[in-house]
Amino acid sequence: MDDWDIKIQKIMKAKIHEPEDYEQKILNTIRTTSDEEKASRFIIMKKVLATVGISLILVSGIVYAINIKSTNKSDRGLGNGVETAIDNGYIEEVDKDFTSINDINANIKMENILMDDTNLSARLIIDFEDEISNQINIDKVYEIELTDLIVRDEENRILHGGSDEERFKTYCIENNLNYTFGQINENYVGSGVQCFIEDKGNNNIRLMYNMIANNFPKSKKLYFSLTKILMKVSEGNSYLINGDWQIEIDVPEEMYNRTEEYYKVKSCDNEDFDVYTAKVTNTGFEIGVIISNIETPKTDMQKLRKYGKVNDDYSNGKISYEEAMEYVNWYANWFDSMHPIATSDHNFKKEKIDASYVQNAEGKTFNCSFSPSRNATTVFLDGNKYDFYETFEMTKYDATDKIKVVLYYYGTPVTIELEKVK
Repeated sequence: MDDWDIKIQKIMKAKIHEPEDYEQKILNTIRTTSDEEKASRFIIMKKVLATVGISLILVSGIVYAINIKSTNKSDRGLGNGVETAIDNGYIEEVDKDFTSINDINANIKMENILMDDTNLSARLIIDFEDEISNQINIDKVYEIELTDLIVRDEENRILHGGSDEERFKTYCIENNLNYTFGQINENYVGSGVQCFIEDKGNNNIRLMYNMIANNFPKSKKLYFSLTKILMKVSEGNSYLINGDWQIEIDVPEEMYNRTEEYYKVKSCDNEDFDVYTAKVTNTGFEIGVIISNIETPKTDMQKLRKYGKVNDDYSNGKISYEEAMEYVNWYANWFDSMHPIATSDHNFKKEKIDASYVQNAEGKTFNCSFSPSRNATTVFLDGNKYDFYETFEMTKYDATDKIKVVLYYYGTPVTIELEKVK
């Protein structure tokens, strides 16, 4: 057996099961829809699914939570583009004391925030009184949930509504807001969450809490409201702290006055490629291309369904290893055919391939972003067309007036020369 066969065999023996809606998620990647709301939700799902090792909770059609176990990561988990922005000062240190409440054994401090079109990232420190730290071993806490956290801005737009419907209703009544839980509109953002424990002390935990959306407004003030902190410990127990924490943040001008710079096409060596947008922001470079004269790969629905059950069928002895490998290899080829532009340096089988990139005038290259908040979509359209939209890790701080985009299209490089619009 080759390396690929060995990897698959290990996966089968491990009895890794696909979620019940696995088939539907696959079909979503090839379905063309004019329903803007469904498309928007799918883009959010695509973004969060791109991060390895996460789980999703869907609430009223909104991607709510992605919880990652505690880690030693020192970055925000949002990719190199965001880290480059932070290195260049695109971060707001919050100079405020802990928010404390009488008779509550936990205090919260906002350490810093970052906000752009797709990210609202907050680093929090939760400080525990001795009464709590004496009851539980802080070092054993592997996950923290802030399920009823609500964030609104100075124009009473909801930027994050949480997953607690009753709490959301109460909050709206208390603040005279006319919103219905889960009914997203231009003033109620359907944001997802990526959160993880960054580090721990004897009496405190530093939590990274990243809210992710398609398009956050340019808010000047943020109001965070929270009444529950749920801590999960490795012994299988949970510890709930109730309170009423309120934090008000002034967003710096650089963030609420954020802008993008656009590029125009100077040349492209494939006439089937039509660039409909190319722009750079503080945290990344985005390009959208419509490709013509491309046929939608044919999908054998019977094999697709079989592949969705291949682990169970193999584990239960319904199919042989050879039959299982037939479906796995079919799926690998089908999956790669559904992604004509290579965004990673390996295909589904983990074989090395050439990956698309952006290069500035100084010769520095930037890969596709794999941030959970990146703007990205790939869909086959009617009329033998394909819509490719992707985010790369080049930012305003790296961008030059002239840049080159190289897209590997079915293994062949297509070069697009761009020039900044003045």
